[in-house]
Amino acid sequence: MDVWHSRSQAAKALTSKYGTVAAAIKQCRPYRIPKGFARWDELCTAMAVLINAVEGVDRATLLHGHRCGLWLSQNAPLYLVRTAVLRACEHTDIDFAADNKLLAGLNEPPIRTALFLLPSNALIAPDGGCVDWAVVHISDREHPELSQGEYELAGNTYRFPWLPHQNDYRYNWQWSTLDTRCSTLFSGFDIANDGSLIQGPPTLGTSELTGADLEFTHHVRNILLQLLLIASYQPSLISGEGNPPATPKGNPPRRSQTRYWQPRVISMPKSELRSPREGKRAGGGSGKREHWRRGHWRNQPVGAGRRSRRLIWIKPMIIGAEP
Repeated sequence: MDVWHSRSQAAKALTSKYGTVAAAIKQCRPYRIPKGFARWDELCTAMAVLINAVEGVDRATLLHGHRCGLWLSQNAPLYLVRTAVLRACEHTDIDFAADNKLLAGLNEPPIRTALFLLPSNALIAPDGGCVDWAVVHISDREHPELSQGEYELAGNTYRFPWLPHQNDYRYNWQWSTLDTRCSTLFSGFDIANDGSLIQGPPTLGTSELTGADLEFTHHVRNILLQLLLIASYQPSLISGEGNPPATPKGNPPRRSQTRYWQPRVISMPKSELRSPREGKRAGGGSGKREHWRRGHWRNQPVGAGRRSRRLIWIKPMIIGAEP
């Protein structure tokens, strides 16, 4: 499904109403975010508004709030994405063709819920808003307990129940965000038993999707799917131990005892940080300009009898670069 919800002035109006909840989230999940990314206090405000979404708002916002609540209740794993990784994902193909069984033979997803923090202003939507972060969740119909949670904030108990799948596939994958112009973006797909990725048509009742909107949501979807694959199957690109254990009920620590959390960081090796230089000619007198050769993901058989599977990222490369 793909959803683009028109800008909601309600989000701005609710900011002051839920300021206490936002402050509690900031205290219970005291991340320290470097410059160049969304401010943590602004993200906490967005979370406070979203988890208090009530009936009467569009379904995309309700689902987004539910996924944000799950993320908070599951110890809020956060991944900071460096620009080089984002650009490499943009130059890597994800094939949604029916015969491409990308996830065939892989074990259960090691990471089911995560928030990816993207470089500020790196992804600009057709309406001018920027996607600076997104929550990703994989729902498993055989383990509904992994897609429900409970969390206490500012004297209130928030419960996030299991939402049954609308089909017979075991896994359903979703991402969602609130961009800088208060548009709710929500997209998802199913994972078939044979590992195929099943992308359905828009199903949440919106009539505002344009061709540009669809193209952008698919672009962001492909990036976030790859980031989840990197976080799950490319541990060499991850640094940092993430946040320390949190108290189950979300009791904030005393200010004098605050221990800041550090996000995990997804980054490229220094040897792979170069980008094509605009107007730069390749060496050898060929006259060709430097350019990207697109990458792709490969599901490769490994091990005894080649019965196991491993997901490998064939990274994009710069062609025509001088040695």
